[in-house]
Amino acid sequence: MTLLETIAYYKNLNKQCATAFAEKRPNVQIQRIIEEPFEGNVHLSMVFSNTINASKKEFLIAAFNALEYDNFDITLELGSYNIQNYTYLQTIAELSIPKTAEILNECKITADNCVFILKLKEKDELTFLIKTKTKYIFVAEIFWRS
Repeated sequence: MTLLETIAYYKNLNKQCATAFAEKRPNVQIQRIIEEPFEGNVHLSMVFSNTINASKKEFLIAAFNALEYDNFDITLELGSYNIQNYTYLQTIAELSIPKTAEILNECKITADNCVFILKLKEKDELTFLIKTKTKYIFVAEIFWRS
């Protein structure tokens, strides 16, 4: 299944209140994981791959595993995505946590080396999948409202 087909499948599972994530765990090498809480119920998660040999879907599943999501969380997460193509400048403009842009800058992520950026989620969680010429990056800025 492609990423779009996978998202549609899990949207349907979520409507049925099913949580049976049954995808094979991909063998994707993860280079770096960042999980950082901030004041005000804000949390940043970023996962970087070593290569771009995996598909978008395989990398996302590997990122979820790296962040220790369980099957229930993976099912809910995939079922909540609405993919939008984004540019680098749109992405940087929408990021809410300054540290996210700092890390992307430190890793030399620029408009020139981005192959694509997909915005996956917005509102209480801003989530992007970035593919550069050398790696994938999963970015999730989460805001808990109390």
